[in-house]
Amino acid sequence: MPDQTELAQAQLVEVEFADDGAATPRSGGKTAKVQFNPETLKLTSANTVAKTDAAGSASMQFIGSSSTKLDLELWFDATVTAEGVELRSMTEGVYYFITPSKSGGEAKFKVPGVRFEWGAFTFDGVLTTLNETLELFSHDGRPLRSRISLSFASQEIRFRIEESGAGGGGAGVGQTPRTPVGQGDSVQQLAGKAGGSNADWKAIAAANGIENPRLPQVGALLTPPRVGVNVSGLLGGRS
Repeated sequence: MPDQTELAQAQLVEVEFADDGAATPRSGGKTAKVQFNPETLKLTSANTVAKTDAAGSASMQFIGSSSTKLDLELWFDATVTAEGVELRSMTEGVYYFITPSKSGGEAKFKVPGVRFEWGAFTFDGVLTTLNETLELFSHDGRPLRSRISLSFASQEIRFRIEESGAGGGGAGVGQTPRTPVGQGDSVQQLAGKAGGSNADWKAIAAANGIENPRLPQVGALLTPPRVGVNVSGLLGGRS
């Protein structure tokens, strides 16, 4: 019999953010699996820019922070589950990530950090918008089908699409995430932020075919070298 490939199921995982922005699953945190995987994922990256003060110059200069937004839709349908399963019990896990709560002994409320994880795709941020549409009702007025539109935001232009390990002895899933180059970034600056050395940025430039490390293409996905240098801190990698 032919091998059956298991379908990856998307899920929302509660995470905690360190001071450097790195996200890790929260111990005892919430995990919510989707019923149906989304059909599309929409990513929007933005930089804050302004015209330079130089006379006669029309160039734009990076002056503020970067951000990334992820939009998607999820469907939940109680008519295809075991009898007696309420729609609200299926969607309450998603609502958890939009609900502010107190953090420890602090008086302020905050929204939980969340990781949207679907196979090789990972996005860490917070859930900023939830829009639910109820589209099917039972004879006694109970909702049976839900379409939920979600918007996530991250304070950096950073998401991960992990490479497969097929062919050439490449690294396996979860070991080679890539990160887009932001406006004004150089390979040297990115390596320095990660605590790297000159050898690090040279190896990164060589592995990605970058001729001018001072002017990498904005939005280009940097891939770490396969051997000889550890740049997991730069690219958000996992050992």
